[in-house]
Amino acid sequence: MMLGLIVPEGHIDPEQYRDCCERICRRVVETVSWMDHDAEFIACVWDAPNSRKRRNPDSWPLATNYWFFGIATSEEAFPEDFTNLADAIVRVRPVSRRDIRAAARVVVGIELSDEDAELALRLPLEKLDAVFRVGRSLRRVRSILHKLTRDEPKAPPPSQASKQRLTLETLPGMGEATEWGQCLATELAAWRRGELEWKDLDRGVVLSGPSGTGKTTYARALANSCGVSLIAASYAKWQACGHLGDTLKAMRASFADAVRVAPSILFIDEIDSVGDRTKFVGDSAHYSFSVVSGLLEALDGIEKRQGVVVVGACNYPELIDEALMRPGRLDRHIRIPLPDGAARLAILRFHGVDLSDERLWQIVDRTEGKTGAFLERLVRGARRRARAEKRALSVEDLVAGLPEVIPLPEDDIFRVAVHETGHAAVTTILSAGAVLHVSIATKAEVSDGTIKIFRGGASVRSRWVMLRTREDVIDEIAVSLAGMAAEEAFFGAATDGAGGVAGSDLDRATSLALNLAASSGLGSSLVFLGKAGSVDKLLSSNATLRSEVHSILQEAKGRARTVITAHRAVIMSLAHQLAEATYLEGDVFRDALRSRRD
Repeated sequence: MMLGLIVPEGHIDPEQYRDCCERICRRVVETVSWMDHDAEFIACVWDAPNSRKRRNPDSWPLATNYWFFGIATSEEAFPEDFTNLADAIVRVRPVSRRDIRAAARVVVGIELSDEDAELALRLPLEKLDAVFRVGRSLRRVRSILHKLTRDEPKAPPPSQASKQRLTLETLPGMGEATEWGQCLATELAAWRRGELEWKDLDRGVVLSGPSGTGKTTYARALANSCGVSLIAASYAKWQACGHLGDTLKAMRASFADAVRVAPSILFIDEIDSVGDRTKFVGDSAHYSFSVVSGLLEALDGIEKRQGVVVVGACNYPELIDEALMRPGRLDRHIRIPLPDGAARLAILRFHGVDLSDERLWQIVDRTEGKTGAFLERLVRGARRRARAEKRALSVEDLVAGLPEVIPLPEDDIFRVAVHETGHAAVTTILSAGAVLHVSIATKAEVSDGTIKIFRGGASVRSRWVMLRTREDVIDEIAVSLAGMAAEEAFFGAATDGAGGVAGSDLDRATSLALNLAASSGLGSSLVFLGKAGSVDKLLSSNATLRSEVHSILQEAKGRARTVITAHRAVIMSLAHQLAEATYLEGDVFRDALRSRRD
C-alpha cells in the first residue's frame, strides 16, 4: 500500500505522524491473520515545496511487501511521481478538543472538560507528555494547564487585533461548529478542484443556542474561511414581503440569489419560526403548511442548489419540522454552547482588550453563563468609560459594567451542598452513571432587581445501555429526584429548588416518568399515548395518566430516600466538604461511598 498524508501545520512535527503510522501498521499486521507479517514499513517526510526536485522516484521500493507512507504539510510538497503512484492522498484534520479528551480518557483515565481540552491544545506536544502522567488527578492536571497557558505570550494589541479578518480561526467560543466549518472549507475547496462530488458534502446544518452566542457572526466567519459569498435571509424578512404568495416568492428569491453566486452560504435566521406541521392548528394552519412545503421544495434536489450550503440558526430546534432535518436537507444539528472560561478570555482578547491574563481572569470568573454578545457589550461600555476620562482601558472599567455580586447565606450554601451531594450519592450507589465533579454556588448577581444564582451542580456521565428495564428508568428518575429527597431526609422538607423552570430536576423526572407510562410499554398500559415532548398536552388532558406519572415519581423519590438514609453519615460528611470547598472531584464521592459499602 502507498498512502500520502497531508498533515496540518502546527505544534505536532510531521515526524510524529510517521511514528503513529508505524504503530498502526504494526498493530494491523499483528491482529489481522491474512496480512503479510514480514511486510516492511517505510515512510518519507517531505517538508519543502521543492522536495520533488531533490527526490529520485527510482529510489523508492517497488516490491509488494511493504507499507509506504509519504507525509507532508501540503500537497505541493509531494514529488509528482509519488502523487501519481499513491493509492490515495488523505488530508489529516488538525487535532481537536475531542481528540485531546479521548487521549486523556484512554491513556491516563481522566475525563477532561471542553475548557481543559482547549487549554491543552495551546501547548506543544512535548509539554502535553509531561502534563498527562498516569496517576495524576484531574484537579492537578487542570491546575498545571492553567499555569502553563497563563504564561503564554499575550494577544496582539487592540490596534492589531481589531484589524483581524473574521474567520473561524479568529472567532472563539464556537465549539463543535468551528471543527465542522473547517472541514466544510476543506471539502468545498476539493469540490471546486473537481476532487469531490457535491453529494459527498454536508449541504445543510442547523445551529442552535441561546441568543447572543454568535450564530450570525459564525455564518460570516464561515463564509470568509470558505472563501465564498454569504446570502443572509430570515423567516421574518420573507414574511414581511406580504401575503403567502409574496412570502414564498421571497424565499425562492433567496435561494436563487445563493445559486447565482455559488459556491455560497445561505444563512436563514429564525428558522424555528417556520414551525412544525404536526403542531399547526386553527385558521393559519394552511398558511404555515404552505411555508414549510415551500422550504422543503427549495431544499430538495442536489442539482437544483449545487454549490449552496444552507445554514439555519435558531433558539428552539425542537420546534423545527422533522422533515426539514432529514438527510440531504438540514441534516446536521450543532449546538453553539455558552462560552467556557477559555473562550470568554479569548472573546475579550478578540474585542481588543489588552490587559494581562491575571487581570482578565477576574472578569472571566465573574461572567460564567454569559454570552459573547454580553462580553462585547461589556467591552464597549468599558471603552466608553475610559474615553470619557481620556485614559487607557483598565480592568476596573470592565468590572463597573458587571452586575452586583452578593454572597449567599451560609445556611443556603449548606442546603445546596446537601442537595447536590444527594444527586452524586444516589448516582454512585445505584450505578446510574459516573460522577465527574460536583460544584455549588456561593454567590449571586443582582441585575435590574432580579437575583440570579451562579450555576453549579453535579456533572454526571450517564451509563449508556441499549435497552432499559423499568427498574433502570426508575433508577434514572431517582437520580433526578435525589436532591429533593436529600433535603427532606436532612432538613425535614424540600425547597422549590428542584423545580419551577424548564430543565429542572422535576422537569426531567416528569418527562422520564411520562415516557415510562405513556410510550415505553413499561407502565400500567401497553397503549402508546405519545412522547414526553408534549408533556403539557398529555398530562392536562388525561387524569389517569397524570395519576400514574405521580405514582412513578413517588416511587422513584422513595428509592432515592432509602439510599440516602442508608448512607446518611457519609453523605453528611461529603456535604460539609462540598460546602467548604465548593468543588469536589467525582472520585472523592466514589471513594467515600465505596469504603462505606465495603
